[in-house]
Amino acid sequence: MVDDERWQRISANPPVDEGTAIPLPESGWGALIAWLAGPQWAGPLRRHDVPDVRTDVVSREGVVRYQCPRGPLDQESIDDDIAQFLAAADVPPPPRSTVWAVRGPGGLSAEAFWSRVYAAMEADCPEARLPRDTRICLERVLASILR
Repeated sequence: MVDDERWQRISANPPVDEGTAIPLPESGWGALIAWLAGPQWAGPLRRHDVPDVRTDVVSREGVVRYQCPRGPLDQESIDDDIAQFLAAADVPPPPRSTVWAVRGPGGLSAEAFWSRVYAAMEADCPEARLPRDTRICLERVLASILR
């Protein structure tokens, strides 16, 4: 499958049901997992609400948290960050404004899925920090989990 077609095929999947989905973070990391999992496992997540933008300002006096509704410029910034991370991992950019999810193999819970991902990455490639190294490691890790 050509890389350009991969996102199209993943996006064409019906939205993953929230009851059985393992939601992926709205980040380069989450999009990378969706891309590596591929159309057999990943799809868009049906999202009923868009989370607010949260900003923490740290000063000597403490932390002040501001929250406001996400606007178009916020979403553009998020999508740009995701595309930049994926470019550094040699992965094409995903469709913008999309949150991804994977179907848990064999009914694997979200907690069990993340536990296996993090444990396998720590065991197999604890030095993976850069996006490209993370992609190479995650390819092996996800291949062992998503069977």
